[in-house]
Amino acid sequence: MAATAAGSASPSPPPPSSILHNTSFNLTRLTPLYSFNTTRLQHYAREFRDIVKGDVLRGVTVSTQPSDRARSSFIRSCEWTIQNDLIPTETFDSLVIKLQWEDGGVFLAILLPNFTSSTETVSLGKRKRGSSTESGTEFTPLPLLLIRGPQPVSQQFITYLTTRFDCRATEFNVSASVLGDCLQGYLERVFQEDATPRAIERNLKMLELVFSTPEPTKSKVKGALKRITLQFRTTDVQELYRR
Repeated sequence: MAATAAGSASPSPPPPSSILHNTSFNLTRLTPLYSFNTTRLQHYAREFRDIVKGDVLRGVTVSTQPSDRARSSFIRSCEWTIQNDLIPTETFDSLVIKLQWEDGGVFLAILLPNFTSSTETVSLGKRKRGSSTESGTEFTPLPLLLIRGPQPVSQQFITYLTTRFDCRATEFNVSASVLGDCLQGYLERVFQEDATPRAIERNLKMLELVFSTPEPTKSKVKGALKRITLQFRTTDVQELYRR
């Protein structure tokens, strides 16, 4: 009976998917958010939705010429939520902003804490009464911003963060050495010795390497070539890795 049960055991299920997987994001660095309160997420959602719609905030017109994506008739919902399962192997709270339109378009922004700097769980839960007077508690560190969506809405969101929470946003550049180490570690995990062909195919269907080209100086050819994308099939990647 034991042998039969062992032989009929089903393979381990694949790891749960994440909204971070199988897509791309623009990265931005953020200084700590001032006076951010998790109990006011619905209020922040309404404010940002009004900005995208082209309405006014605090008596100031924030978007006089909204883009096609920002037209109020197309907006279905705007949600600000706290999620703690973005990475299955880690435990930390992240702030997720999702804006949806009637035609199926989605704007997605994720604010991540520095969950690698401490062994303690990063929590964005409700603060205790009176904690805002304690040293440092008025600042919420969420240093990494991931954005996927229309460029005009992305800029509106960054402007909202910097003005609403008195923070600073700067471009996040990853060095070539860090990217190389990340790719190496990923391939080592995919092609580990006990990995089955099915597991390899599940974890790596296609590898894309994207190279941005320098901006041309001559106006006649400006924007002619912005990026070069190389695609490698699983078998090709595995052969290159073995070599």
